[in-house]
Parts: sequence; C-alpha cells; structure tokens
Amino acid sequence: MTDPKRRLLDLTRSSEGVSAVEFALITPMLLVVLIGLIDFGMAMFHKMELQSAVRSGAQYALSNSGDTTSITSAVTAATSIGISSSDVTLTCYCLDDNDTVDVTSDDTTYSTTCGSVSCSSTELVFMTVAASSTYTPILLPTVDTSTGSVTKYLGFIPSTFSLSGSVTIRTR
Repeated sequence: MTDPKRRLLDLTRSSEGVSAVEFALITPMLLVVLIGLIDFGMAMFHKMELQSAVRSGAQYALSNSGDTTSITSAVTAATSIGISSSDVTLTCYCLDDNDTVDVTSDDTTYSTTCGSVSCSSTELVFMTVAASSTYTPILLPTVDTSTGSVTKYLGFIPSTFSLSGSVTIRTR
C-alpha cells in the first residue's frame, strides 16, 4: 500500500483528464456563441422574409395599384413569419416636375390611404409598401422581478427587435 501523501503528490503531477476539464470549461462559452450566431441568422432570415413579402406586394401593386386590400393580402400571404394586415402600411404621394413632394394646401396629394390621392396628369404617382414585425431572440432572458416581464436577454440584448421593410414604386 502506498502512502496517502505520496498518492496526493502523484495526483497533482498527473496530466490525465486535463483535456476533459478544459472542454468542460470552454463548452458553455462556445454554446452561448453558437446560439447567438444561430439567433442572429434567424433574425436576418426574418428581415429578408419581410423584405421579400414587401416586394411581392409592390409587384402586385404595379398592375393593381388601386386595390389596396389585395396589395396588403399579397404582402401577408408572401411570408411565413406571421405578419397581419395591421403590420402593412401603404403610402401614396405625388411628385411634381421638380422631384419634390407636391402637397397642396388641402393635403389631397399625400395620403396614407392611397385611395384618396388625386394627382394632376403631369405629376408622377408613387406608392410605398411597408411592413414591420417584431423578432424575439432565443437567448436566455433576464426577468424583471418587480413586474415579472422579460427585459433583456443575457443582460444586454433587448427582449425584442423591430424589423421593417419597405419598397417604393411608381404607379403612374
């Protein structure tokens, strides 16, 4: 039988299992970085989906600029990220020959409803199709104990991000 002091001294000099300990120390940090990269990629995917949906609505508006309900439906149907018609806005306006927004005293040439825009025959008519969505990261939340709501993830990442996309087209 060996002396306990001798066994303890041998244990401190041994290098067996060092790589397992290093792996156990590094793995949590690597997982947080990996999850962060996946989360960032998912946020960019949602942004691209939103921009693509807005482009689909603008493409529909090129042939049917007066049908605002169908334009909004085209935007919501073109994405799988779950936006509703209330997340879509259509803005119409007129430009005069000097490339400035032509807003008359009664504001009939600039409207967010697009159906009430009346431009002169020499003015160009433009429509902006825009949509917005919120993205919630998947990282670990920080919960505000006084309200019980999620405030930030990992202490510095906001609990939600606002994503938006818009396209402006000339309809006439």
